[in-house]
Amino acid sequence: MDRFLLNSHKRCEEEESIPSTSNRPTVKKPKYRKYDDSYLEFGFTSTEVNGEERPLCVLCMKVLAPECMLPSKLKRHLETNHKYAVGKSRDYFDRKRKELKQEKKEGHKHASEFSNKEFLIKLAYLCDIFDKLNSLNTSLQGKNMHLLKSMEKISAFIKKLKLWRRKMNEGTTASLLCRRFKCVTKLEDEFP
Repeated sequence: MDRFLLNSHKRCEEEESIPSTSNRPTVKKPKYRKYDDSYLEFGFTSTEVNGEERPLCVLCMKVLAPECMLPSKLKRHLETNHKYAVGKSRDYFDRKRKELKQEKKEGHKHASEFSNKEFLIKLAYLCDIFDKLNSLNTSLQGKNMHLLKSMEKISAFIKKLKLWRRKMNEGTTASLLCRRFKCVTKLEDEFP
């Protein structure tokens, strides 16, 4: 076995020692496919990043590597990440591409909401509720969890939701949020 390895190693050294006929070093750039309009059937258009043409998914706006500009890889992305869109017509993806272009021109339709202080407070409030819901979901999983414990946790969470709803209806959400979030006071400083 060593005999074969030594021979191949010697051949590599011999090839390296052979002088090149050209004066400049040879640096091969990898060749990638160019975008073809038929790739829209898989939900992809193209975009340019650092002078390279790359595939851009019109559904999730994810930019893939240039070597992914192959129909098989684009189809795999569609089938694994967007199962609901498999089998959709080309017109569907064309509409999505037009929406994407319009969004790039005009900006997102909800972007102006992030300068609204009241919207940000409500968003923080919803984030808190979903954080609690996520922690409830996590606590209901595990080996030591049984039906009685699960029912107790769920009923306690429902009571908290009712309390939060009552506070929302009373209009005392800002005071509740200030106690629960330190970031809300920062938001009030940023957006007077």
